[in-house]
Amino acid sequence: MRIYLAGFINGNTLQQCIEWRKRIVTHYLMRAWDIIWLDPMNGHAVGSITPEGFKSDIPGTAFVDRDIKCVEESDLIIANLDNFEEKRTPTGTLCEIAIAGYLRKPLIVITNDINYYEHPWIKDFASMIVSSIDELLEKEYINYFYKGKCSARYE
Repeated sequence: MRIYLAGFINGNTLQQCIEWRKRIVTHYLMRAWDIIWLDPMNGHAVGSITPEGFKSDIPGTAFVDRDIKCVEESDLIIANLDNFEEKRTPTGTLCEIAIAGYLRKPLIVITNDINYYEHPWIKDFASMIVSSIDELLEKEYINYFYKGKCSARYE
């Protein structure tokens, strides 16, 4: 199963942008599940991301092309709309949500912002909306998608 971790990227908050992804991956490493994690924060260019998040050593079109391909090839997209109190909206993540919705991919949106939570586009595209990483992990929503696709067992 391929799971894409979409979310805000900003040079001022790189550690926070990486940390939430790392928490999810680490949580599932203890299971003997065959999950391929697709993560835009994984790579050498991360250290060259500008504070605004708009530029790095890699051209922007390469980021866009790669991330669209990741959404297309994913079995599940987890989209975190937290912008870590930066002024800039998570524009790239919103675009990835739109692509996932257009492709009717299973999508879990993480947000506690009522403006996103109640937005008709987000509500229509999201398979489920959770308020935090803690809720996602505690309720084990990823399990539902994984077991439905990868490990039917009848005991």
